[in-house]
Amino acid sequence: MTSRPRRFDDVSAVRATDDGFTAQVDPGWCVGDKPNGGYLLAMLARAATQSAGHAHVVTASAHFLHSPDVGPVEIDTVVLRKGRSADHVRATMRQDGRPCVEAVMMVAQLEQGTTPYWDRGAPSRPSSERDDGVRVPGTTPTGMPVPIMDQVD
Repeated sequence: MTSRPRRFDDVSAVRATDDGFTAQVDPGWCVGDKPNGGYLLAMLARAATQSAGHAHVVTASAHFLHSPDVGPVEIDTVVLRKGRSADHVRATMRQDGRPCVEAVMMVAQLEQGTTPYWDRGAPSRPSSERDDGVRVPGTTPTGMPVPIMDQVD
């Protein structure tokens, strides 16, 4: 099973509704038939930043309660605390009324041009050429589809 890669911005997009947000879980970001957790968290982050009006997630803590199926999901957000420079937002992803992922995020507006800071410095990245890596197929030897492998290098 090979799926054509789609832009992450497109497959993780959320749409505002009168009572929250909706999104579409894309089959290209699954292992077997279950979506990748980081992919789901990206959808929650988009809803959290939109609901609070800040562009950046500074911290996130998530609980994965039930894996949603490919298809539509709803996302509810609640601003738990509004601060001077950051807000705390709870975001819950549901499918057919069942909670799937619950996250609490601190969102803020980082200054443009600010560089990342790590106490111990940025980890060194080994140099590699694009062709040096091993390409893992999108299907396991037992035939289980892993379509997320067709999305990333």
